[in-house]
Amino acid sequence: MTKSSNLNILLSPSSTNLSEFVITYKKPLTSKQILKKSIKNTSKNYSNIPVNLKGLYRETLKEDNKYIYLNEAVVNIHYSKYSQNKLDRKIWEDWYYNDSYAFEFKGGWFTEFPTHFNTKQDKAKLIEARTSENWSQFNFDNPINGGPLSLTSKDFIKYRYDFLNPNNFNKYIYNLKENEFVNNHSCYVLHFYPNETNRKMVFDMGKKMKRSIYVGKIYIEMESFAVVKMEYQLAKNVDFGFYKYHVPLNDIVTVDYQKYKSIWHLKKITRTKIRSQKTKTMKKRALYQSQQELIITEIVTDSVIQFNKNETWKHTKLTTLRNREVPYNSGFWKGYEKINYPILSEKIKYDLEIKTPLEKQFNNRFKQKENLPIPTAKKIDFAFDYPSEKLADNYQWFADTTKQTELYNYLEKENEFADNYIMPSKNYQRNYFNSLNNFYPKDTSEIKHKYNKGNFKYDEDSLGNLILYEYEDSVSRTAIFNSTKFKDNRNNCYITSLKPYHNSIGITYTNNGGLTYNLILQTKGNTSVIDSIYNVYSYEWFNDSTLLYTKSNTLKRSDKLFQRNLITKNDSLLRFETDLTFDISLSKTKNYIVSTIESKDESEIYLIKKGENNPSLQLLKERQVGITYAIKEFDNHVYMITNKDAINNKILLLTDNNSWKEIIPHEKDVLIVDFVITKNFFVLKTYRNSYLEIKYKEKSESKWQNIDFKDKVFNASFQSIKEDNIKIYYSNPRTPSFQYKFDLSNGVLTKTKTTKIKRGINPPYFKTERIWTKSKDGKKIPITLTKSVYPKKNHKGLILKAYGAYGNYPTGNDFSSEDAILLNDGFTIAYAHIRGSITMGNQWYMDGKLLNKENSFNDYISCAEYLIKKKFTTPDQLIGYGNSAGGLIMGTVINRRPELFNTIILDHPYLDVLTTMMNDSLPLTTDEYKEWGNPKDETVYNYIKNYSPYQNIKKQEYPNLLFIASSNDYQTPVWQIAKYVAKLREYNTGTNSILFKTDIGSGHIGNTSGKEWIKNLSFQYAYIYGNIFK
Repeated sequence: MTKSSNLNILLSPSSTNLSEFVITYKKPLTSKQILKKSIKNTSKNYSNIPVNLKGLYRETLKEDNKYIYLNEAVVNIHYSKYSQNKLDRKIWEDWYYNDSYAFEFKGGWFTEFPTHFNTKQDKAKLIEARTSENWSQFNFDNPINGGPLSLTSKDFIKYRYDFLNPNNFNKYIYNLKENEFVNNHSCYVLHFYPNETNRKMVFDMGKKMKRSIYVGKIYIEMESFAVVKMEYQLAKNVDFGFYKYHVPLNDIVTVDYQKYKSIWHLKKITRTKIRSQKTKTMKKRALYQSQQELIITEIVTDSVIQFNKNETWKHTKLTTLRNREVPYNSGFWKGYEKINYPILSEKIKYDLEIKTPLEKQFNNRFKQKENLPIPTAKKIDFAFDYPSEKLADNYQWFADTTKQTELYNYLEKENEFADNYIMPSKNYQRNYFNSLNNFYPKDTSEIKHKYNKGNFKYDEDSLGNLILYEYEDSVSRTAIFNSTKFKDNRNNCYITSLKPYHNSIGITYTNNGGLTYNLILQTKGNTSVIDSIYNVYSYEWFNDSTLLYTKSNTLKRSDKLFQRNLITKNDSLLRFETDLTFDISLSKTKNYIVSTIESKDESEIYLIKKGENNPSLQLLKERQVGITYAIKEFDNHVYMITNKDAINNKILLLTDNNSWKEIIPHEKDVLIVDFVITKNFFVLKTYRNSYLEIKYKEKSESKWQNIDFKDKVFNASFQSIKEDNIKIYYSNPRTPSFQYKFDLSNGVLTKTKTTKIKRGINPPYFKTERIWTKSKDGKKIPITLTKSVYPKKNHKGLILKAYGAYGNYPTGNDFSSEDAILLNDGFTIAYAHIRGSITMGNQWYMDGKLLNKENSFNDYISCAEYLIKKKFTTPDQLIGYGNSAGGLIMGTVINRRPELFNTIILDHPYLDVLTTMMNDSLPLTTDEYKEWGNPKDETVYNYIKNYSPYQNIKKQEYPNLLFIASSNDYQTPVWQIAKYVAKLREYNTGTNSILFKTDIGSGHIGNTSGKEWIKNLSFQYAYIYGNIFK
């Protein structure tokens, strides 16, 4: 009604005499006036003292409209008074940095976004909890992040968040559209939505949201102006920037209030999210609906209880109920259901009880399942038609791309079996996880990189995703890369290179753990992408508008070199390599971009001079069979390290007349692996008789001197040079990494940076020694042995590790936090420096490859025998470990000498050499010919067949075995590991355990997200611990 409206009043006859009848107009309240009154009356309408809210916290998850799990907890919440206007940043810091629930946390698809916070006084206590089984048909097992405090933080009238923050009123449009009777009270209904939506989201979790992002309704009682209900959801048309992939299809929050003793209190909070997710087989998408409910059943205003620190259920970014291991208390829940239990819908019961009653599910959760069947794989008749024979392989179907769903189903059964088997060792798993997770203080474990006076740091963002920041100073920073861009694979995303150039920066990243990367180019200090290129192997800046890069083909060979015009986005092909055993890579020196075309044992070098108008390839060294070259530049002079007429390398200088002059000659017993040249000195990194040496001499002198690091076994690398000073990264098995500064002019060695570790581990009390044994052919094989002088436990558990391929540098010479924890627990860690590595020089590598590969296996077996003979360990306490090509060593050894070991860990192992090397349509096969040989040659075929683990499984008793794999690994494909495990189960005559654990979605290096890599290590070592001490 308005002032100018006509007013008609109809009166019925009456005998009462009226002397006067006056009707006046009262202007109705506007939306914002109602809102302001509501805010003003908060302290009158709501509790101005702390209270205890007792109730039920419930979580459900639907998959394509069927419930797949239920989680419930009875909670008591200490709830602070209304209102709380300030957000304490320490609350955010505790939410972000607190790792209390890191071991329990798994996945993060239903993350809290956006996250709101309570106060330090708001605390929750978990009384009892129960969780059902997961009935997902796609093995979707992500929990719902958060807990009861994540819901109470949605009480915006208390915390003054978002659309109920007076500072944001001008950023929303509020309309009074109707009145309704809500919660037994007459209410104004205010509709609201964002005033602007085109600005990109700037999101600081430590501050209150300044953007308008919600749309919804607020129900305000007419008499008291109390908010009695609110409903809101994320607006559809807001630009969330980096965070857009966290925004679900729908995210609806409903908050209801109830009146108790004339004061309004929380009654119920519900949050519902809907997301679409690819299934693990990536064949289809499924629709998931999560719902969180907090139902208050009792309000306590007198004798309010505050909880102590140890009994609170914290609100952190890793908080979940689903994986909280609380023993099921059947008696409590039966009593609770009779009195206070909020009704559970029949639909939930029906969907979840199709196979098993909920009571039985609750009781069996977190318990080891008895008589869980050992996974078995079907056999399909198949034979390879090779030139020399037909070779039967009834498990080759695992590699059939049309049977990927069956493969994934098998992998999930193996995962379930492995997880169930390890349950009795859960405590050790948890303890190891906590030790490794807390090994380094946070400020020393962050990775920082400085380039061209820029300062960049990798970190996680507040939602747990990898992020790269550029720092202007110690405080101001810009997020220039965030893995939230990768909707389906961000949990395995990591940055592989960072190359600034003037005002631009190039970033390569991978989200599958492979050897090819995606490249994005950005303006420094800006998040906008200039350009992006996929399947990049290497790249270098030529100038501001030109980029050079090499690209991998479908077989993961880097066979093309391109010039990219960043203005037109056009590519020009500079080089195409036709030899299937060679790859093209790029690197840079001060004045040149270096293009190296190389195979496993030879190389060809081209130089591209910087500063010219267009890049042109200048041949520096053409390829020769068995000859390798590598280029470095110091003081505008080009140097080359090569094995030409020098099996352990020599160093040459390119003179002004373009001829090569030898400046560091070859030494038969000394392997040169790296060098730097300062103003007046030559400095070499070498190996002599398995020991690393850093030695130096003046350019005008002939005598070399060694830098004395006091340790015989160590690892070191050059970091930077200035005049005649060099900085050296240093580590040994007893000492966490640190940095030395060495003054070549006076021989003074100064420690400049150290790595701190937390208390409880005592590396100074570790003892390292190098011992020797003889292999089958009489060769002396070095073994690096580290153990604690004062172990917590005295036992002879020994882990013998090996790799032995591709001319790898000696392993076990530097510090390992994961080894340090095992050493502290009494284990001995040993590294077998078998042939195939360069521990004893390049000939050592040559003697462990191609038709000499048998030496690697014999060396490892000899090391194991020696350690047992000399009583360092026993067969009951010896553990073998090999990763990738090291897994090949383990796979062959268990076929030949299974009785030597209690347990062997095969981590992403290479187990079917014959099948993969016979198939040149697989990634990397042709690249590998010079390492293993081409089995199309009959001699090579027979040689590989004699050791390839899969073809040599036989009827015998095998030790305890754990196989680790990743579903997206193309270097050691999961199907060849699945084949091996399936056949092994068929042939094994013993009763020792065989476990097979696959990470779905990651690549060759495993799961790099969050804390998952620590969990994977914890699983491995819990398995070892359980086998040694069962």
